[in-house]
Amino acid sequence: MRLSFLFLFLTILSWANDYESWLKKEQQQFASYKETHDEAFSLAIKKEWEAFEAKYILNPYETPKPVELPRLEEESKLDIRLLEDSPLVNVKISPPNIEKTSPKTPLPLLKKENRSLKTLNMDFYSHKISVSYNPHIGFLLTSVSKEAIANFWERFSKVDHQHLITQIESLV
Repeated sequence: MRLSFLFLFLTILSWANDYESWLKKEQQQFASYKETHDEAFSLAIKKEWEAFEAKYILNPYETPKPVELPRLEEESKLDIRLLEDSPLVNVKISPPNIEKTSPKTPLPLLKKENRSLKTLNMDFYSHKISVSYNPHIGFLLTSVSKEAIANFWERFSKVDHQHLITQIESLV
């Protein structure tokens, strides 16, 4: 009996090791994939840009518009006898039924202590929101050029932003 438990335990342990090695390999492949595509995008930004002309005018009218607005030649008159002979209609207006619901209470966030994160506290429509973020996300563009955008992308693609995305998803 003990021998079968030992055999079963060793089999499960080997499967766990296989999974861990597979997971590490997949994460390394994804990291290298992301790095090569970020580098390719950065190089594409640094190349000569194609001039863009933003003066595209769409003319939706195929026939010309009238120069002068049309006017009604004669006014139509309403027959007052029709109004006097018609019966009065009583319309009952009932107030809408509004169901009162209690606001949802958000689940508390489990926070890991990370000294490199900064905290941003804000008041969003009378709701206190606290978000921690990596301070390296902020980057000031001094000019809009291909070099500035390429430098921004190189720096931004290397910053860990998953923690911020997780917090924003939990707020929504």
